[in-house]
Amino acid sequence: MVLRPIVLFVLAAGIGGTALAAPDLRNQDLRSQKGFNGRELYCAQLTNANLSAMSLAEVDFGKALLKGANLSKADLRRADFGCSYLEGADLRQADLRGANLGGVHLLDRARLQGARYDAATRWPQGFSLSTSGAVSVKPAATERAEAGQK
Repeated sequence: MVLRPIVLFVLAAGIGGTALAAPDLRNQDLRSQKGFNGRELYCAQLTNANLSAMSLAEVDFGKALLKGANLSKADLRRADFGCSYLEGADLRQADLRGANLGGVHLLDRARLQGARYDAATRWPQGFSLSTSGAVSVKPAATERAEAGQK
C-alpha cells in the first residue's frame, strides 16, 4: 500500500501555518493493518476505505474525510470524530461508547443500525438519535457490577 500525503496548512494555535502530511487512504482495504492510534488519522482522506471490525479505540479522526467509509463492527470507543465528514459511512454494529461525534458533518446520512453507544457518547446538535437505529447500552463498569450481583 502506498501512502500518498496530502499537505494541509493548519491555522491552529501552536501550529500556525505548519505543513502537515495527512495520509491519503482513499479506497484502501485497511483491515490487515494492526490498527491506528492517537492522531495518525487526523485529517486523513479515508473516502470509501474499509476499516471494518478494526480496533480503533481512542483514535483521533478529527477533520478526516470518511465519506462512504466502512467502519462496521469497528471498536471506536472514545474515538474523536471532531469536524469529520461521515456522509454515507457504514457504522452498523460499531462500538461508539464514549466516542465524540459532536462536531461530525452529515452524520444523518451515515448508517448506524445496531451501533452501540452509552451516556458518554457525544452527538451533533440536532441529530435525531431516535431514528438512527443506534442502540443504547450501559457502561461496561455498570454491566460488570450488575453481573456480580446475580
